[in-house]
Amino acid sequence: PKVKEMGVQIIYLNWMDAEDQKLFEETKYDQLIQTANFIHEGLQKGEGVLVHCAQGKSRSTSALLSYIMAARKSNLSDSLAFVKSKRSLAQPNANFMKQLKEFEESSELEALRKSLGATK
Repeated sequence: PKVKEMGVQIIYLNWMDAEDQKLFEETKYDQLIQTANFIHEGLQKGEGVLVHCAQGKSRSTSALLSYIMAARKSNLSDSLAFVKSKRSLAQPNANFMKQLKEFEESSELEALRKSLGATK
């Protein structure tokens, strides 16, 4: 895309809004961790970060939740409530919620929180 020529950094997640879609590619949680790191790095540089999908409801919300849960040391429920306070129709599908709940309870999320220097 032409935006890359302008220096815009892009991360593309090939997620379908489907009940069998995994939120990881090679290792469990890899894309959630990659996304959280990408958002964090942009914000640390003082840059804006745009997270979007076709409907702005399930996939983009799932990506954003990975960052919020990590950076704010927030649980899934509180993170989703925060996102919904900004975008009321935000709601990951049931499959994504199940995976995000598993991520919430994982050692990978705890390690990510430490690497981001998360504070509550």
